[in-house]
Amino acid sequence: MCRMLNIIKIIISLYLLAISVSVTVTSAEKPAQLRVAVASNFLTTARSIGQQFERDTGVKVDFSSASSGKITTQIAAGAPYDLFLSADSARPQRLIELGLAVPDSQAIYAIGQLALVSRTTLDEPLTFANRRMAIANPKIAPYGLAAQQWLDKGNHRPDLIYGENINQVWHFFQVGAVPYAIVAQSQLFSAPEQPPYSLALPVDEEQLAQVLVILKRSKQPQIAAQFRAFLLSDAVQQQIQKAGYAVRHDKIREDN
Repeated sequence: MCRMLNIIKIIISLYLLAISVSVTVTSAEKPAQLRVAVASNFLTTARSIGQQFERDTGVKVDFSSASSGKITTQIAAGAPYDLFLSADSARPQRLIELGLAVPDSQAIYAIGQLALVSRTTLDEPLTFANRRMAIANPKIAPYGLAAQQWLDKGNHRPDLIYGENINQVWHFFQVGAVPYAIVAQSQLFSAPEQPPYSLALPVDEEQLAQVLVILKRSKQPQIAAQFRAFLLSDAVQQQIQKAGYAVRHDKIREDN
């Protein structure tokens, strides 16, 4: 009987060891994955950069997109992102103040540009009285706030329709729901069909300086830092510029 019990114990021990080895091998073989929250305006460009990063490193980048304000709320509520690519500088700073982001990881990765799109000619002086125009919600979307500031500065008073983010604004215009919209210039660069009329709008760098930050909740901060460096590299910054953004070359040199 004693011998039989010993045999059973050995079998159980070998079985548990086999399970342990299997789990270890599975974990080791599972490719690393980075979770990045990205402002809606930058999603198309971010996906292209993420594919390049995966080819170079083998690390898959999973992007989640929304307005910067909505993403900030998600992160404060515990969303498990590794990095946040915001459309402004205020929200990454807020996350740092809340103790949720790494202070030294802040960097400007792009500077957003605005464009007014229209279905009719844009003759000076511009007038939008009693005309519908779509902009992103200024309360949660930096591009919406910049659009509102441009309208206020010019004393323009269109009938505003708010999109939750800049992609929804572009959709409103594309389907003909509004004759005017203020969108990101990057959307025009990636659009298969250009709007009938468009006009680049002046924007202060501080308004749409898009800042990234590594989150303290990240379980793989080294890979997050690697992606940050990749995003700020000269080659990728040139790609971002070609996608319709301005870039800060002096800031890039400081961060690299």
